[in-house]
Amino acid sequence: MTTGIRDTYPEAAGQAVELPASAEVAKAWENESVLPAMPVGGLAGHLARSVLRVEWFLDGRVTGAEPVSAVHPSARLTGTDQHGSALNTGVRARSAETAAEGPAVVAEQALAACRRLTRRLAEESLPATGWPSCTGPARRCRSTPTWRTAASNWPYTWRTWL
Repeated sequence: MTTGIRDTYPEAAGQAVELPASAEVAKAWENESVLPAMPVGGLAGHLARSVLRVEWFLDGRVTGAEPVSAVHPSARLTGTDQHGSALNTGVRARSAETAAEGPAVVAEQALAACRRLTRRLAEESLPATGWPSCTGPARRCRSTPTWRTAASNWPYTWRTWL
């Protein structure tokens, strides 16, 4: 049984990084996946990035700005249902960039990030339940790096991001 985000996220991330590390995925790395124009390796890279991005976020700049909800940037995204949109093309490109290192490297990067995050989340100062303000040391907000999406560089709380 988990006791909250400190346990739940590492548990879920641990399961997510097992798939890119599997022999079946490595063997099919260049094959077409169930997603159009995204090979198995690209899909594995996308999954690995879901863990890697958390670490990048935690390393992000701490701000004093009031946080946005997770819905705010997502609601402003356009082209989510269009295969050729800039958003989806960018997702595929970033996933392919991650996958270009090959299955062994992607798997090791994701597994290593998961191990570091497990330790780090146990030590990080996370906000209490509810909608936290970004004031005080336990309620820090972080801005995501600007290259992520058109909706990035907005401040998020730990709970919102995870």
